[in-house]
Amino acid sequence: MAPINNSVATHTHLLPNSSKLYYLSLSYNIHLHTDNLHYWLSRLPSLTSLDLSGIHLPSETNWVQSLASLPLESLYLDDCNLTTSILSFQPANFTSLSSLDLSLNDFAFGLPKWLFNLSKDHVGFDLRLSQCNLRGQIPDLSGYRNLRQLDLSNNKLKGSIPEWLGQLDRLELLDLSNNLFHSSIPSNLLNASALLDYLDISFNHLSGPLPNILGQNESAASIRAGQTDLKIFMSSNKFKGRLPRVSNLVEALDLSHNYFSGPLDTLLCHNYLLYLDLSNNYLTQKLPDCWNKLGNLSDLYLGNNQLTGRVPPMMGSSLPLLNALDLRNNRFFGDIPSTFNNCMSLVLLNLEGNNFSGAAKFRWALSFRVLMHGVTPEILIFVGLLFKSTAQYQIIQRKLKKMRMMVF
Repeated sequence: MAPINNSVATHTHLLPNSSKLYYLSLSYNIHLHTDNLHYWLSRLPSLTSLDLSGIHLPSETNWVQSLASLPLESLYLDDCNLTTSILSFQPANFTSLSSLDLSLNDFAFGLPKWLFNLSKDHVGFDLRLSQCNLRGQIPDLSGYRNLRQLDLSNNKLKGSIPEWLGQLDRLELLDLSNNLFHSSIPSNLLNASALLDYLDISFNHLSGPLPNILGQNESAASIRAGQTDLKIFMSSNKFKGRLPRVSNLVEALDLSHNYFSGPLDTLLCHNYLLYLDLSNNYLTQKLPDCWNKLGNLSDLYLGNNQLTGRVPPMMGSSLPLLNALDLRNNRFFGDIPSTFNNCMSLVLLNLEGNNFSGAAKFRWALSFRVLMHGVTPEILIFVGLLFKSTAQYQIIQRKLKKMRMMVF
């Protein structure tokens, strides 16, 4: 049987010579061949958005030159088997480009030079270079004061986080997670852009002091008019010392897997968080009794610390929107407050590895047992008080946490 030719160029009737077509997505058609890509790109002179994600593109460079001649505003070439040599061409004229995704390619020998000469006149420019095998110092993109989103996650970048990142006053998203950065974070990084709403520097080797008030920005306070929408993820680093206070602008905070110590009062009693993960630190003393200030809290992870004392009854009565509560592997004792019956939204409760006593009287315990017989393993609920920790539980917990982050 002769092989089927799935070339776009072969089926030219599918891509007529059109001066009106402005959006084209062929992404993740894994059997689609892109022979003579230069030819069919030349037939679409008005194209402003092109998505070829997940398609292995040819190593010849003539098609890349064709891209530069289009009035593209959005270009998605992630996971296209690209290398530095394929994209190294001159000149480039992406004067209209405002969004570029080159993630999941191999730029171990450096980024193409034209990337540093794109138009700097746009109100906002999004650049995604996640998992591109980038090495060494972070590329100098300081000329792009209009950067709106910058994703350099999952690379092999090292050294210090540069100061110029804190000077990008239009930045809304910055993801430097899963790299090899060390030293402290620039003092202006969190306070630079009044528009910043997502910062992820997790899974690095960062250390040193954090700002006294995390997420504080006076200009942002006036622009956002009381809205709490800043998400900060700093897990799996080497931060230590007391927990910082948190600005009212912060709605999600992950400081897990660090070396923080001391009480929770400073952080918990001065914010309006929706999501908080302080697990796997060295936190001590009792839980504070200021839960009435956290009525919107939906996810709280305090597991694997050295917290002690009784769980305050106010915790259950003040958190009606609580979806996930993890207090495992601490030193809590006494009765489990019956006020947790008010937390009817709970889908994850883990109290294992403590010294609780007495009877656990949960009105919704029957519902948990029923759910465990009626849902798929992906959303199966394990109650830590009743079940021992298993590998399956750990997987489920990570899935739930990821789902929570995705809604922000």
